[in-house]
Amino acid sequence: MPLGEPFQPHTAAWLIRKIVASGTIQWSKHARKRLMERGLNEDVCEDVLRVGGVANPRLEGGTWRYRVHHGGTTVVVALRDEETLTVVTAWRLED
Repeated sequence: MPLGEPFQPHTAAWLIRKIVASGTIQWSKHARKRLMERGLNEDVCEDVLRVGGVANPRLEGGTWRYRVHHGGTTVVVALRDEETLTVVTAWRLED
């Protein structure tokens, strides 16, 4: 786990973008299931992680979760270390 969690949104956004650019993105089984159910794919989620805004973190199940929002899509991630994140789930707002 990265030192210093929970991160402020701007710090989390910087770290998430760094990991997307040169680190490892893991996909939970739950995330893969939800992506398929919701008509999303990994490319869309990675785009959201590259450019999205980060909300204040939430502690869920002993892990800090970061919601990244962009263009009506939300991707929730957990930071494992400074080079790895796990996509926990994702959804798209309905119009």
